[in-house]
Amino acid sequence: SMITAGVKSGIPEEIAEELVKQTAIGSARLAAESLESLAELRKKVTSPGGTTEAAMQVFLKYKFKDVVIAAIQRATQRAEELSQKS
Repeated sequence: SMITAGVKSGIPEEIAEELVKQTAIGSARLAAESLESLAELRKKVTSPGGTTEAAMQVFLKYKFKDVVIAAIQRATQRAEELSQKS
């Protein structure tokens, strides 16, 4: 989805994919190396009126948190179903 958004914004697909990869690597590295909670780290990069805050508002509007929770719960349920078959 992030690659698609980049392409729709005019970024060539190969560059968009690399930007997504590097964003994921940087975020994971920061999370792994920090003593702060993920919520605190997110707050630190969310400037009032900035781009992260704008994105967070869209996530809230479309209940992204609920979608992620539902997807993980369904994957867990399916894993349990598959483990019972073996």
